[in-house]
Amino acid sequence: TAGGGIVSFRFDITEQRLMDLELRKRQKVMDDLAELSYDWYWRQDADGRLIEFSAAMERYLRYPRETLLGRMRTELPGFQADPGELAAYQQCIEARRPFPWFRFRATRGDGTPIWVAVTGKPIFDESGAFDGYYGAGRDVTDSEATIIAGVAMAAATM
Repeated sequence: TAGGGIVSFRFDITEQRLMDLELRKRQKVMDDLAELSYDWYWRQDADGRLIEFSAAMERYLRYPRETLLGRMRTELPGFQADPGELAAYQQCIEARRPFPWFRFRATRGDGTPIWVAVTGKPIFDESGAFDGYYGAGRDVTDSEATIIAGVAMAAATM
């Protein structure tokens, strides 16, 4: 102050700290549930770009979070999908409907292939405006390898 005094401001951040702790606990629960029920969960914005996902998705795809954030599913490295399944998936997205397990192939950060299956539901805000999708994903590489081997074996015996 002009008279040489000290001005002090105090802010009670107790409530903010409690909210931060609660948010971290909820994130941990979501990560744990994703690992128990599926391999990971994800969320994308109205433009179809990944904006949130569990840490397990990073582990399975072997890419850092920064590499995956902001990408559309079809922009993942090595993306390949059956044309019919891709068309059915895109129809659901365009119609803002839930989509059942959509399978595609991608390339992990270490260069190895991964087969992924994802399912999702649309998100709408309070006014009914479309806000993106959220859902779950799993690594189905082992089951896809079994199917591919079975097809190859059947073709070899014909």
